[in-house]
Amino acid sequence: MKFTKSIARIASALFCTFGFATFSFAGSGLSIPHGLAVDSGGNLWVANTGANNILKFNSSYVLQTSATITAGLNLPVGVAIDPSGNLWVANFGSSNGGSLGSLSMYTNGKQNTKATITNGIVGPYALAIDGMGNIWVSNDGNNITVYTIPGPNALPSNLIGPLSINLYSVYGITVSAQALVWGSHTNGTIFSPPQVALQEGALPGFVDSNDTGNALATASNGNVYIGNFDGSVNVFTPSLTTFFFAQLDFVPYGIAIDNARGRVYISDTVNNSIAVYSTTGVLLQVIQ
Repeated sequence: MKFTKSIARIASALFCTFGFATFSFAGSGLSIPHGLAVDSGGNLWVANTGANNILKFNSSYVLQTSATITAGLNLPVGVAIDPSGNLWVANFGSSNGGSLGSLSMYTNGKQNTKATITNGIVGPYALAIDGMGNIWVSNDGNNITVYTIPGPNALPSNLIGPLSINLYSVYGITVSAQALVWGSHTNGTIFSPPQVALQEGALPGFVDSNDTGNALATASNGNVYIGNFDGSVNVFTPSLTTFFFAQLDFVPYGIAIDNARGRVYISDTVNNSIAVYSTTGVLLQVIQ
């Protein structure tokens, strides 16, 4: 079956590259950090895959040990904040009743088990939430699944998709009112209007063949930060221009933007750290 081959490919890459099957991590430090998200208070949330937890750093880069999340997690790889301030986690491994993964939700650090999503979930990876509260997740290795929230503070109930990706592998994903953006290693980065994707059940749009979109994030001004497998990070603007942002000595697996403080967070899974840049491309800090 297609999903079996897709999930096997992604799982093989995860286990072989990062050794999830053979390493055991303990403690609260960074261990194979993947997805990143910044909340309205400037706190950084980290999908700390190697330690099977979610870490919280305040705006001064200080780890908030009392806020570490462990409940309901199994290989957390993606995180996102919804419009109500809830934290969502994509669990790549069997979890929360989902034999092939799950999406779990946390309010004030506590899991809301009633909000768990397992329907249609097959090895979820990158995660993004738009301004309407719709949840977009790269799923099954080669598609994007969308879950709609029926109203303010209501639990997600409606599954849309999966959207067709023409059998390309899906890695990074980000979404805003202007664009749904997803990346694949070999086929470039795709930009598509979100509503077109929802209405047509496909992802037509502009293809940026120069960027692989391994990690993606959208700033409040509409700029899309694109982290690539070669370690480069470029920025694609709403006016359809691209400019160079930074050259990393690692492959980025997560990017998050702190718009209020002008920061760009980039996860480094090999060195177990997070690089912090200004939006002008100046390295400000390395969280280790």
